[in-house]
Amino acid sequence: MEENAPWKAVFIGVFFSLLILGLAYFFISPQDSEFFSAEKTEKVTEFTKTRVGSHKEGKMSWEFYAEQGWTNKNQETTFLCDIKKGKTYNDGKPVIINLVAPYAKAERRSEIVEAFGFRENERQTHSKLHGSINLGRIKNANDKGEWSRLAADYLKYIPNEKKTELKGSVKLFKPDSSIFSEYMLIEHDPKKVTIDGDIILSRKDGRVYADKMIYMSESENLEANDNITLILKQGKIKTSIKCDQAVFNSDMNKDMVLKGHIKATQGKKIAIGDEGVYSSKNNSLFLKGKVKAVFEKAAAVLKESTLEKLDNPDTKKILKEKTVLTCSELVFSTKTGDATAAGHVFVYQKGKESKADKAIYDDKTETITLSGNVFMKDKEEEEWVSAQKVIISVKNETFDAVGSVEAQLVL
Repeated sequence: MEENAPWKAVFIGVFFSLLILGLAYFFISPQDSEFFSAEKTEKVTEFTKTRVGSHKEGKMSWEFYAEQGWTNKNQETTFLCDIKKGKTYNDGKPVIINLVAPYAKAERRSEIVEAFGFRENERQTHSKLHGSINLGRIKNANDKGEWSRLAADYLKYIPNEKKTELKGSVKLFKPDSSIFSEYMLIEHDPKKVTIDGDIILSRKDGRVYADKMIYMSESENLEANDNITLILKQGKIKTSIKCDQAVFNSDMNKDMVLKGHIKATQGKKIAIGDEGVYSSKNNSLFLKGKVKAVFEKAAAVLKESTLEKLDNPDTKKILKEKTVLTCSELVFSTKTGDATAAGHVFVYQKGKESKADKAIYDDKTETITLSGNVFMKDKEEEEWVSAQKVIISVKNETFDAVGSVEAQLVL
């Protein structure tokens, strides 16, 4: 027993020495470092300034150049830091190129690659994830005719499903437009992009707001749904359009088709229609169906309640207050503010009525001129009086019948 006493003392001394060293290492190690994590402590292989990639069925799946990286114990996950010149592929062809991200990880079995716009301790900073994307139609991902530059907080590439997911402050840019949202799902086959969450599509002629959009890359068509608002600006003229659905092309020279409860506001007038077409090329908004429009005095302020009353089948109250026009077709100029109505045109103004085949509204003079089979009457008359044309002043609230069968008449 006495002979073993020195050895016991040695063992006890070694134990306490190791304990003190362990505690010292724990306290002086940089635990809050972006690299001090479960993955880092389980690392097996480390590397620096290395090109890392994966192949599937003999074709390249993804390829990143990383300043630093490592694999975990079972080599199932590879962690990469400071990625540059990253690429992802679909059927051997580049989908994303020039990818830059501060952090990424790749799973060996699923081949899923995730890239992050910031490291874990930098979540309050702006994302540093960006690159160029080819949505399928243009061979060269840098071609200016297709969406090119991208930015997001998070990117996930799923090779087996041929999908790329983008989340958080997602942006796609091309020379004449850009799109912002919170989420995008890119299906590389059939070359389709689903866009969700606070969408803003910015174009040279204005902006489109929506809750959801679908982009078909082959046709370059976009379909916007739910809470759509189109804001157009040309000089001093601002046109606001709300509808249930909008279908249009990434080429702004092609028409935008509008459907479902269309409500348009422009300067001193508002209108509703069943269907519509906006043409950036022709600077026009075309409404058709059971079209109703209100023309307000320049000094008055248009209110949303006016639009709600106009959308209501019972418009008697608004007929007593405003100048109201109904027709089959109405065209607004998004450049001048003028408007042209056709097909069963009726104009009502404080008990006075006029009907014709056609009407033209002049935004500067605030007048509506009716022509073609023109008739008019006021609340005190039961019979219609024919005229060559009728000029209605929105500002002065008067009807001026010119070329009447009976005589020139001013009401």
